[in-house]
Amino acid sequence: MIKARIEAVLAARNRGDWDALFAEIDPDAEWEPIAETVVYRGREAITEYFARWDEAWAEFRIDAERIDVSRDEDLALLAARYCGRGKGSAVDVDGNFYTVWELREGRVLRCREYAHESEAQAEFERHR
Repeated sequence: MIKARIEAVLAARNRGDWDALFAEIDPDAEWEPIAETVVYRGREAITEYFARWDEAWAEFRIDAERIDVSRDEDLALLAARYCGRGKGSAVDVDGNFYTVWELREGRVLRCREYAHESEAQAEFERHR
């Protein structure tokens, strides 16, 4: 179930379909990006964060490479690949990042992004 939920969030994110994305996310969800020291809380803040991010890209997508799930299916570690092309620079990017997802009552409650798999794995193991 958690794998399908994460895959649905990614698919909706890639389409820019905020209604479908938030059908999978708790209204009080928190999103913690890698490169920022802020936590985005709730639909409005998370949508604004994604929209601001998307402004820099002519193309951008995220695909799941691996999803590890806790026994209780309330926590997951996503290894993801991103690729895109900068809007102003036309520079292609391709890389990996990692996220730890927490669920509450079957909906995404928190997503924390990590640049390094070891950091995400440590967080996943700590709460597993």
